[in-house]
Amino acid sequence: MSDQRGFTLVEMLVALVVGGLLLAALSSVVAGLSRDLHRSESTQAASQVETIAPALKALLENAVVPDRDSLPAFTDAQAQLTVTPPQALAYAGPLRLELDVEKLANGEALLARFRSRDGRALPAFLSTPKILVEGLRHIEISASPSPSPSPSPSAATTSLPALIRIVFEPVSGPPIAISAEPRLSSDGACLFDPISMTCRA
Repeated sequence: MSDQRGFTLVEMLVALVVGGLLLAALSSVVAGLSRDLHRSESTQAASQVETIAPALKALLENAVVPDRDSLPAFTDAQAQLTVTPPQALAYAGPLRLELDVEKLANGEALLARFRSRDGRALPAFLSTPKILVEGLRHIEISASPSPSPSPSPSAATTSLPALIRIVFEPVSGPPIAISAEPRLSSDGACLFDPISMTCRA
């Protein structure tokens, strides 16, 4: 007579219960890690926006309209406007700032680059597109038109927006917005002054 060994029904039930408890604990750990990852991504996005906000806001507030060939242009995913440069680049006069929203592998990103208005060569770090913020669910650019002081249609087309707003939506968490009000207004007859770094009519 052969001696057959195996698991009893009670042993099988105990093994199933222990396995179920281990799976429940593992799923709880994975869910917690997922929540921490989303929280970390949200914090990282907020940190990126917080880092670039002062410089980007200052650039947008220093927008100018030096001539009719340099009018600002805005879409949901792009902004093109002329801004006064930092003092180190005052020799170049007003620069064309281009902001573009692009889809990357890790989400949407905001890229920036400068162009010279008169064809002068700029340092590579300015003319090469740079990623300012990345890994976001959505980025939207908007501009509120400024009320025209005169009924002339040409004045409306050459004026700067009253408010420029960029909204960053992280993968999780509330949206973060940067708002800037251009300080200068122009009817197209604006001259750039490199000493005061402003646009004067």
